[in-house]
Amino acid sequence: MSRPIAAPGLVDGLRAQVAPRVLKRVDAEPKLAEAWTWAADGRSVTTDGGETVTLRGDPVTPDAIGCTCLLSPKCAHVVAVAVALPAGGEAAAPAEPEIVAPVVELVRLERGQAAAAEAAWRCGSALLGVGALSAPSAVVDDLVRAAHMARAASLPRLAQAGGRLVRQLRLLRGRSAAASAPKLAEELAEWLHVAWALRRGPEVDVGLIGEARRSYERIGGLRVVGLCVEPVLSSESRGALTWVCDERGRLWTLPELRPDPAWSPRNVYGRGLSVGGTSVSPKELCRTGLFLQDATASADGRIGTGGGVVAARAGATAWDAPPILNLFERPQDEDAPLVFVRGTLLGVEGDALVVVDGQRAWRLVPVLEHPELGARDALRLLARADGASLWVIGRPRGHGVVAALAVGGPGLKLPPELGGRLNLGLDRLLSEHLPPLSERAVEVVRPPDPWDPADEVARHRLRVALGGPGALPGAARGRVEAQAAALVDAMRPVLAGALIALADAAARRDPEAMARAYVAVALAG
Repeated sequence: MSRPIAAPGLVDGLRAQVAPRVLKRVDAEPKLAEAWTWAADGRSVTTDGGETVTLRGDPVTPDAIGCTCLLSPKCAHVVAVAVALPAGGEAAAPAEPEIVAPVVELVRLERGQAAAAEAAWRCGSALLGVGALSAPSAVVDDLVRAAHMARAASLPRLAQAGGRLVRQLRLLRGRSAAASAPKLAEELAEWLHVAWALRRGPEVDVGLIGEARRSYERIGGLRVVGLCVEPVLSSESRGALTWVCDERGRLWTLPELRPDPAWSPRNVYGRGLSVGGTSVSPKELCRTGLFLQDATASADGRIGTGGGVVAARAGATAWDAPPILNLFERPQDEDAPLVFVRGTLLGVEGDALVVVDGQRAWRLVPVLEHPELGARDALRLLARADGASLWVIGRPRGHGVVAALAVGGPGLKLPPELGGRLNLGLDRLLSEHLPPLSERAVEVVRPPDPWDPADEVARHRLRVALGGPGALPGAARGRVEAQAAALVDAMRPVLAGALIALADAAARRDPEAMARAYVAVALAG
């Protein structure tokens, strides 16, 4: 079997555009791709999860390698295959290590876009200068205006980040059950990061602009089977997202979303979704399937529902039969859009359900904390079915946490019309769906995770987002320096420097310097 050679800097170029958390798998298994199935000409590689990595050219450059997974080309599959390629000949050792920048498409900002980025940076810095909990209404109003300004200037990524940030601010200040302080901290980091990067123009990475509307391309015939339905409640849209997969196990979505505040996920769940002239509700689609002719789809796996597409209903689907069964049986990747868990309900750890799948423990939490859905109540009831055998589909949140979308499995006694799966927050979970319940859930006590100095940095960032510069008082300086030293010892010098910069800026009460350091901490963490 022959393989194309790697162009100089191929691996470094790919690694530079992939998130550190994605690289962990490759770093842990440098020969990961050797166990995958390579075509005879070495031009395509099928992973253990069914994704296909395609190689073009000889030597292979960073823009000539791609993958069928939704993270491509910023995925572990692409990097693992690149590592397995032979080097393109010997070269003289450079005097200094070569730094290879990722290949990006640059666009020139217009005057209105530059002004919108400046306004976003200014009001984001002002928010950080006082903290979300103490921010006066004028600061929130400035954020709203800056988000509208970004939308009018055709900066959809910045506008969407602003909308999400404003929503979290309002939920937090209104003491809503749906408020999430960590989510607010992440949205503030995204808002400031995009604004900061745009201000460095006049030419910027096209990815910073974002897409106002997805572009769809013709992909031909496609048969998909239903998996589950995800409720959506955001500042941009409300409704439901139906997850399906094709016969090879690739994940796709069909949306029924609107920007209307009155649009309810529960109402959408039972409404007819028009796909290629066929009407099928998300509630039905997640338990059956579709045959699509002349199908269209976006790069992120969203299936188009019109424009010449012809659809016909397929029969009922089951989680314990291919191709869905294959998704549960393959190794789970927390960087994928969904994870598929088969295990035994062990009990609860705090507010999370603990399900043990082999040697791995997963903690299940609601995908949305919203009283309209009641997903938390469903998990509390499910928690009393200790020892039940469960199958779960959910969104990975990192560190073994899964935002559960749907549950099924032999441990549940679901009626036939639910097709062996119950969508949390959309279908109602009843006690008769469960085995005999205990009076209270079993408390799971796990040994504490090894201390990671980066966790304390994340807590500092959260405190600053909520409380402003006062959250890092001068009295905390000694602790901050000790944490920075621990980060250096843990080979995280960039994060250590960003933490010190954040503490210095907070001590000076300099909002812009705090914003720069806040972005640096978020990127390095």
